[in-house]
Amino acid sequence: MDRTRLIIALALLLAAQTAAKADSRIAKLCGPDRVRETRG
Repeated sequence: MDRTRLIIALALLLAAQTAAKADSRIAKLCGPDRVRETRG
């Protein structure tokens, strides 16, 4: 159980990092106006 939890945690961390990188790329492509709209 512990090992599977560790693997899941690592997978989530990797997914979060890749998502953050993708978000920054999208923000640069779209520009500040669209970023303001998505953040509310």
